[in-house]
Amino acid sequence: MFRFHSCVGVLAAMLIFSKIVVGQASLTITGVIEDGSGATIAGAKVSLIRQDTNEIKKSTSGEDGTFSLNDVSQGDYVLKVEMKGFEAYQKSVSVGSQTWKPLKITLKIEAAKEQVNVNADSADELSTSDSDAATTRVDDDLLRKLPTLSDDVLPLIEKFASPPAQGTEGLSIIIDGVEGNSIDLPASAIRKIRIDRNPYSALFQHPGKAKVEVTTEHGHRKRYDGGLAMYDRNSLFDARNAFAKFAPDLDRRLVQANLGGPLLGKSSSFYISAERSMLDQDAIVNAVTLAGPLVANVPTTQHRDNIFARMQWWVSPLHTLYATYTFTDHTYHNKTVGGFNLPEQGVHDGRQKHSVTLDYSAMIPANLRNDLRFSFTHDNDQIGNAAANPAVIVNDAFTAGPSQVFTHDDRRNFDLQDTVYYGHGKHVATFGARLRTNLIDAFDASNFGGSFEFASLGEYAAGNPFLFHIVRGDPNIGFSVLVANGFVQDEVQATPQLTLTFGLRYDWQSTIDNRNNFAPRFAFAFSPGKSKKTVIRG
Repeated sequence: MFRFHSCVGVLAAMLIFSKIVVGQASLTITGVIEDGSGATIAGAKVSLIRQDTNEIKKSTSGEDGTFSLNDVSQGDYVLKVEMKGFEAYQKSVSVGSQTWKPLKITLKIEAAKEQVNVNADSADELSTSDSDAATTRVDDDLLRKLPTLSDDVLPLIEKFASPPAQGTEGLSIIIDGVEGNSIDLPASAIRKIRIDRNPYSALFQHPGKAKVEVTTEHGHRKRYDGGLAMYDRNSLFDARNAFAKFAPDLDRRLVQANLGGPLLGKSSSFYISAERSMLDQDAIVNAVTLAGPLVANVPTTQHRDNIFARMQWWVSPLHTLYATYTFTDHTYHNKTVGGFNLPEQGVHDGRQKHSVTLDYSAMIPANLRNDLRFSFTHDNDQIGNAAANPAVIVNDAFTAGPSQVFTHDDRRNFDLQDTVYYGHGKHVATFGARLRTNLIDAFDASNFGGSFEFASLGEYAAGNPFLFHIVRGDPNIGFSVLVANGFVQDEVQATPQLTLTFGLRYDWQSTIDNRNNFAPRFAFAFSPGKSKKTVIRG
């Protein structure tokens, strides 16, 4: 009897255990990969990424386009398919206990790359943002071919922006998602520039067609890339200036270098770019003094150093972290000399800028992306020195004595912003917030030495100034500005021919008492025909 009960117990335990094993058994996901015409695609790389552990299962499609992923346990995954010549496919999937039917995945042919360097985005996909046909692109290939120093990139870009939309502050410049007012980057560190992309987006404070978005380079994960370029121009081949007795000296040199590649295997990369531009030339003084006309060539020197470094980590297929550092040093010796200004009017202009950015991007799940970004910038400017004696200004003759310009600005900016992108069906929603603190210490002791002004050279000879002015007081001032904002936006694909974008933005600033700063945004893109050759935007 005991043996009978023991056998029954063992059989019951085996039955229960078998049910548990069946309940926890892993599954196999199969499918076929095709192109738009229905033809199978061989050699496509298939990856299944588990979202909670980042475990990856990989497969490759066979000659008949089929693939198989074995031993897949229950959970939430991201399915990715990649094939050269086709757009990447990515979709969130949940694996349960039910049996999976074979998947059918259709890959879209990758849009052909334009050979021109300044062009409009493709209008194949009607949108008010990423595929805006009114967007102008400038890539790194064009920048390398320009017959100009990299410091002149901004004047070039201004030609593509709408002058009425720039306002008093000029272009709104956004570098890797951080708003600024200048492009202090080596030309080789710029990957692409997009002008007027989605000009009425709620993501940015200043609406309108005066926005420039700069994307920086990053190192490759599988190979090393680098370059070295040197340019030189000399006045040996220049003609003589009409106001100078001799051809003024000019020596312009530009040195650029960059290097990028993998770090610590294939999960991280680095990119370093540096350049130095040197401009040695003569300023022409053409003045009249008591001793007679004075025509002279006065040497001036300009040096510009820009360094950019970026390190990027692919923590997992769904998480990316990168850090950038930018250093800028601009010096100008004998500035303001020339014309009526005598050589002693020359001032030294120096500017240094340090900038650090940290960015963390996560896909949770595949149709939701979160970008968390922190940046710090320290900007230090100084022009001139303290003047021990007054300046002498003789109208239509000359300006002598020490320059009365003496300023020093020290600015520190802290910027924290978080942006979430969510796509579902025909909707692409974006929302986020930003907090920025500006600490400013300003010093202005201009004209503390005083200035004498004379109506003519004869009045100067007679010692009869018609005006003397001098500035007194505390030249120092320090203050801080706190800026905060939030935004929400929804881009809706109402029909294949109509896209609508609705947005709302709120901005707050500590130096302004008005708190009613809501800014609604609206944009649309409409194509009256199926060919989408004509698009009406607003």
